[in-house]
Amino acid sequence: LRNLTAEEKQAFQNKKNELNQQIFDDQLGFTLVWELLTEAKKPIIGHNFMLDILFMMSHFNDQITYEYEKFKQELSSMFPTIYDTKTISFSKRFQHLFPSGNSLGEIHQLSCNPDQKDFCDVEIILDERFSKYKVDEESKEQSHVYHEAGYDAYVTGHVFLKMFANAIEEEDKQYRNRVHIHKCNFHFRQDAEDELCYAKEYSVVNVQDKQDPTVQMIKEMFNQEHEVTRININEKENIKCVIIVLLKQGEHYHEEHKRKLQALREKGHEVLNFVEYSSQSCLLYTSPSPRDS
Repeated sequence: LRNLTAEEKQAFQNKKNELNQQIFDDQLGFTLVWELLTEAKKPIIGHNFMLDILFMMSHFNDQITYEYEKFKQELSSMFPTIYDTKTISFSKRFQHLFPSGNSLGEIHQLSCNPDQKDFCDVEIILDERFSKYKVDEESKEQSHVYHEAGYDAYVTGHVFLKMFANAIEEEDKQYRNRVHIHKCNFHFRQDAEDELCYAKEYSVVNVQDKQDPTVQMIKEMFNQEHEVTRININEKENIKCVIIVLLKQGEHYHEEHKRKLQALREKGHEVLNFVEYSSQSCLLYTSPSPRDS
């Protein structure tokens, strides 16, 4: 045993402090990333990520307030600018590309198609450390590892650039700080009043129950080969109705849709359009669908 010199004591203390700091940082985990994100005030990009925002705020920030407007203010103070690629996919420019769904994977695969001219011509170069995300040179196919955090983050950024790199100022204003809420008719707006979204055309026909003859008549009227229409039966909160969702875009289909709805009215059935129904029941939820990532 011997006494340590002043230099040795300092070196020992420094090593102890480094170890304590490492233990402290390990315990903090993603909180360090969260602090960097909130301090940077850089634009945050996600896909259908309202729940992700709520999850992160509840885990890495103070308890989420129950006051809606106050929540918006708190979110805006941390992330002044956010973009949701799900919301952008509902725009007139892109919605015709997704007749059956606009999940992150579906948008990504379509944006990788060189023949698809609706997307921006942007070259995206991957870091060599993420070579497993690259396109295979022999098969020309890209490896898909969806739901791996790093890959989903990369794909979200890829999709955003492909959709929005050439956005004009008006488009930027339209989709900045607007987040899609799953199975809801409203887009969350961080810096303004929430708005109804018109991604697809909805109409509602009130019925007594699923056995109502009107249901079968509606199916025969709308489910024809030349149309792409989804019909849902909604009985939430004792609201019994048929929700007709016109998926195929175009003036011809719109006029055909209106003509058939008018025929139902003439038969004495109560038919509401999207806005009328939404004003009655606030939010319109369609029947459950597979996970929309």
